[in-house]
Amino acid sequence: CALPIYPVLEHPDTQEVKRFANAFDYTASANMNTRLYGMYQFRKGPVAAIRHVLSPTVGYSYRPDFGESRFGYYREVQTDSTGNKQTYSIFQNGVYGYPSNGKYGNVNFGIDNNLEMKVRVKSDSGMVLKKIKLLESLRFGSAYNIIADSMNWSPVNFSGRTTFANKMIFTFGGTLDPYAYNEQNQDYNAYLINTDGKLFRLTAANAALNFSLAEIGRAHV
Repeated sequence: CALPIYPVLEHPDTQEVKRFANAFDYTASANMNTRLYGMYQFRKGPVAAIRHVLSPTVGYSYRPDFGESRFGYYREVQTDSTGNKQTYSIFQNGVYGYPSNGKYGNVNFGIDNNLEMKVRVKSDSGMVLKKIKLLESLRFGSAYNIIADSMNWSPVNFSGRTTFANKMIFTFGGTLDPYAYNEQNQDYNAYLINTDGKLFRLTAANAALNFSLAEIGRAHV
């Protein structure tokens, strides 16, 4: 008798099943913030006082691993004749997307700074105090993944804003990476300070200057 011979597929056969199924994707988070004030006053000279406002924040966010079998959102399929397997989501071809695979538990840190100065200015009514904005905002932020087994720290993002002459607004920002990198510019599990003696490397930066032309005068007819 002749036995049927079934060909070995080089790629898995995909079949769409049209039926009702639901999926959930959620995260839990909690945040705390406070504000600290500091002021230094000068008895003499044009500068009367300098005030520094420090606004630290800390938070925690958690997302479970929706790739675990108890959720039923992900499955494994054999991809070739050698036995290699690949994980896929049963919703990945849907129009609304699918839950993320992998969990995280991030502790988020942030600190914002505001710096102002009061100067003594002579006027028709005598000596008055004028407030000058030195730095409206200078913020640093990062996160630490307590669940990851390596490279727990996220890059440090910073941004700042200040105003000149009440017309020109200067903004800047960037990203600082604490990890060492290879010849392909890819990070690996080693701190930059241990390989190059530097605390961070600048991987992104931006700056912008915006200004508005105030109305100088009007012509009357």
